[in-house]
Amino acid sequence: MARNRPCVVMAWAAFVLPLTLIGADADEQEDREAIRALFHQEQEGHRLGDEQMVRTAHWEDFYVIGTPHIDGVSRYMLSGINLGKDYLAGFNYQPRPTTDESGFSSEVNHIAINGDVALAVTQFNYWGPSDGGISNAGHQAMWIAEKRNDTWKWKSVIVGFETFRELRPAPQADEEAE
Repeated sequence: MARNRPCVVMAWAAFVLPLTLIGADADEQEDREAIRALFHQEQEGHRLGDEQMVRTAHWEDFYVIGTPHIDGVSRYMLSGINLGKDYLAGFNYQPRPTTDESGFSSEVNHIAINGDVALAVTQFNYWGPSDGGISNAGHQAMWIAEKRNDTWKWKSVIVGFETFRELRPAPQADEEAE
């Protein structure tokens, strides 16, 4: 019997180890889906003008780190921090109008999870008429989510480190007719 122990241990490990990994992968996949759903909940709340929907996506100790841009360059030495209550109070919670000429979209580009803390990189795009043409602009944000009591919510966000804006001339009257 003692001679067969290594075989029994190896057979047990070959069976149990993959089951453990499958469980870990399933848990991480659930966490990723929960973080994506959290982002979409917060964004949908902004779109609908639903303040409660937005606020419930953030922990009470949520904060924002913002980096200003001057002449298209991030000025990290001018970065500041805002408490979430002040940041969230600054929104005009009204439904966003949608038209054929203007729009807004947002998406999650990357998620990294380490236990009960996660990083989500998101991208925002907005477009519409602007002085002298059509504006296409956007920015990225890095969100930190924390899982407390089996619930994911936003702990912080870093904004202003990556932005873009381009202005295209408005189409000529005869181009619109074509």
